[in-house]
Amino acid sequence: MRKRLPLFSTLVVALFCMTGPARGQVVVPPIELNPLNQIAVPEPPNLFQYVTNKQVAIQLGKAFFWDMQAGSDGIVACASCHFHAGADNRLVNTVNPGTKSGDTTFQVVGPGGTLQPADFPFHLRQGTGHSQADPVVRDSNDVVGSQGVHLADFVDIVPGSAVEIVTPVADPVFNVDGVNLRRVTGRNAPTVVNAVFNFNQFWDGRAEYIFNGENPFGPADPEAGLWVSDHDDPIKPLEKQPVRLYFASLASLATGPILDDVEMSARGRTLPQVGRKLLSLTPLAKQYVSHDDSVLGGLANSAVTPGARGLHVGYAELIRQAFHDHLWGSEQLVTLDLPNGQSAQFTHMEANFGFFWGVAIQLYLATLVSDQTPFDHWLGGDDAALTEAQKQGFGLFSGIGKCTICHLDIELTTASYFAAGFLDEDANALIDFMFVADGTQVIYDTGFNNTAVTPPTDDIGRGGTAPFVNPLTNELYPLSFSARATLRAQNLMPFRTPILTPGIPADITVNANGAFKVPTLRNISLTGPFFHNGSVMALDDVLDFYIRGGNFPLENIHDLDPDVGDGLPFMRDDEDKEHAVIEFLKSLTDWRVAAGASPFDHPELLVPNGQAADGTDIFMRIPATDSYGSPFLTAVSLNEPFIESHASTQIISGTVEPGGTVTEVSVDTGAFASQIIMDGTTWSAVISGLAEGRNLVTVTVLDGAGVESGATMTITLDTEPPVLTLDPVVAETDLAVQTLTGSRDAGTVVRVSVTHL
Repeated sequence: MRKRLPLFSTLVVALFCMTGPARGQVVVPPIELNPLNQIAVPEPPNLFQYVTNKQVAIQLGKAFFWDMQAGSDGIVACASCHFHAGADNRLVNTVNPGTKSGDTTFQVVGPGGTLQPADFPFHLRQGTGHSQADPVVRDSNDVVGSQGVHLADFVDIVPGSAVEIVTPVADPVFNVDGVNLRRVTGRNAPTVVNAVFNFNQFWDGRAEYIFNGENPFGPADPEAGLWVSDHDDPIKPLEKQPVRLYFASLASLATGPILDDVEMSARGRTLPQVGRKLLSLTPLAKQYVSHDDSVLGGLANSAVTPGARGLHVGYAELIRQAFHDHLWGSEQLVTLDLPNGQSAQFTHMEANFGFFWGVAIQLYLATLVSDQTPFDHWLGGDDAALTEAQKQGFGLFSGIGKCTICHLDIELTTASYFAAGFLDEDANALIDFMFVADGTQVIYDTGFNNTAVTPPTDDIGRGGTAPFVNPLTNELYPLSFSARATLRAQNLMPFRTPILTPGIPADITVNANGAFKVPTLRNISLTGPFFHNGSVMALDDVLDFYIRGGNFPLENIHDLDPDVGDGLPFMRDDEDKEHAVIEFLKSLTDWRVAAGASPFDHPELLVPNGQAADGTDIFMRIPATDSYGSPFLTAVSLNEPFIESHASTQIISGTVEPGGTVTEVSVDTGAFASQIIMDGTTWSAVISGLAEGRNLVTVTVLDGAGVESGATMTITLDTEPPVLTLDPVVAETDLAVQTLTGSRDAGTVVRVSVTHL
């Protein structure tokens, strides 16, 4: 049996374990559960040894994360897969055919295709889908991932250019008629909002809680480290020293996608080469940054020159301000081996760029905590923050739903630092006992569970390996803490790793195959599609999955979490219970995440969203937002129109950025623009045929880079005759001048004509 009960389940399980809350029964917040804003945000305890100015490091990390210039093509940023509530909601060219299982055949839609709502879920059952007896209507091992870069080999950096020299490589999977498409990841992009609470990162947890300064794999890479100068002897050769930055899994994570040949990079690029490029460029040079951005506003060029892109401070200066000078200040060059078998020399700052990149992004992402949800307010004492349906849903979620066994405590995941109980490798709760669905007692990694979404052969998940060989076994290191612990018990681990509880035999079965990190449920109404394979879009389909006990329980029986395999029989065919749980899940949404308000405001982003027939990109513009969540639309502006009552023709006008052109003006009520006039950066249009009431006008502009964007305005015409009043006139026959006064409806034009009496 499992060793722990969730912190707040002791109260609710007793109340709801059989039937759930009765309709109308009062559900109160558990006294043990505090709002998220009362939980400490994890941070490396030895951060001060490296960082001199944390706020500048956060600025650096936000610029790194959103900068499109980081990708080999000068287009793909980290944020390109995490722009929507920290996740990715694109549906164009986002299907991977299941390459992790060796499958290259597309089933749901072909390469470059567009997913439709009717395509979900990929595993569909007949009827309610609440029982394993419900026949399977369709099933596919396709994955909804994120589109990244085209397949290419890295050649070189061109200082001053965001676009690198690469050699295109014919892609056997992601192509249409021989034209390469952007490659698509083999897993769904999880949200980075609240990811700071995860102990390890990625669905398989390969981004370690210990950052080694160079890559995601922590102490498994014995060669990773930092080049450090000697203050007392500046001519002494730079020395590479190992780095052990605990509680820094986000830094580990950040060093993965930037070099991945699907996500952001041409094959064979290194982080010092990324540094060489970015250090030669204006940060965010292709993107608008609001002068009211909560982190970057003071650095934004738009604060100095309205409409200007990028920042007025370079990456090198931000690194100098943020980090100790013994990490970047030497004038000596470092010779590093390259993946192509050659070597090259790099500056001190370039050589350590991976460390700056990882730590800065860690500190920025640590600010993305969504602790202003209705659920948090309810826990904080505001009883009206949740509806009665949401309160009932919380009771079900915590009771017969058994959801809190995995979605633990206020972080709503057992993959958290709190659940890990980590003091050191010898004192923690990272490994737990469980009887899996076939009755075998196993050990497994806390926060990583097999839920039978797919057969384990489709994706082995936590059962995978790190790309480094254990010299004591001559095999690749396992990712699983449990598997490593059994090796440590046999003295077969060359570095410290979580240890087995005394008395546990080293040959105990390890449960890891097909297990994936338990995701947080915060902002879940915004972060679909769901599961590691993105196969479900709607929350009610997610709930149906858990009610029936997974998609493939028999195929996963040797690894399946039995709480999932048992299903939720008390919720079958009960729409009221389903509705209540879904309403509770909606209460986990922070309005600031939805609005893009501080700390979730961001620079502009041009996101690839499919390709034209000739292979050129089609972009979706994500406008920059300010600290209040207001879009920063400099591409096109609209002046308020002059409204005349009952006039069906209006003139509207505004400005566009230099090089921009208004290409279309459309009106939802069927009115049309009879003419559009451009005069430099100003434009005007005459709209005819406006209807009484509300008319929504959309103005579309093509900018100098060939990217479309738009803005909207509303013209409302009076639906009632205007009201005009005239105050009494005091007529004096001996005065030739009289004053008329009165009132009029807003927008009504008054014309006065005089007839000599």
